[in-house]
Amino acid sequence: VGAIVAAIGVGSEEGVVWGAKKYAVDVENVRVKGLFNVDVPLIHFAVERGFVRSAVVGVLVALGDGVRGVVGVYDCTPLHWAAGRGRTVLCRMLVGAGVDVEAKTADDGGTALHEAARNGHMRVCEVLVGVGANVVAVNNEGRTAAEVAQANGHAALSERLGTMTRWGTGDDVVDERRLVETVADVVGDRECSYGSAVVGVGIERGSVELVRRGVGMRNVDLNGSVWG
Repeated sequence: VGAIVAAIGVGSEEGVVWGAKKYAVDVENVRVKGLFNVDVPLIHFAVERGFVRSAVVGVLVALGDGVRGVVGVYDCTPLHWAAGRGRTVLCRMLVGAGVDVEAKTADDGGTALHEAARNGHMRVCEVLVGVGANVVAVNNEGRTAAEVAQANGHAALSERLGTMTRWGTGDDVVDERRLVETVADVVGDRECSYGSAVVGVGIERGSVELVRRGVGMRNVDLNGSVWG
């Protein structure tokens, strides 16, 4: 276990694998002292360190250190730590590995989105919303992530989260900036027309307005193949 802890500290995923294999360590069930002198799982121990390499966390996940339901002090998940420190790639990895994006802490009832908002991490907020975080979720004080951002001096992020909130309400309101970003991603990844991408985004979002807009653009054949 000491070898694995040392490897985590120096950012060596190879060292983590070596320690686990060499000494037949049951990575998933190991507990070590975390930042608050409380026994935590290895993956939590790793993420508590703000500069841990994402590859190291990925190796711990691959070795069987499960992340679903893993919590530390105040029921913080590894995702809370990663979001609060602006670790975009790590957040994506943890959500993909099974961390509950809606998990709340025991002390203030905040989600990972609240943590990212408190610290002004706009890109992390966008990523979390993109993977399903509830923008209108409130903490124990009844505050949304947008309100937490505002209270901590992040006005631009608060405004951005407010725009995302309108997307999350089910109302047929179009955030033009977000639409342009999403459609540009789709067009860049797939061989389809801009109009087809707008229709696709509208279908996935359940937006009649967007579908109508996309249909009205050029090169949209509703009876044809979408991706060519």
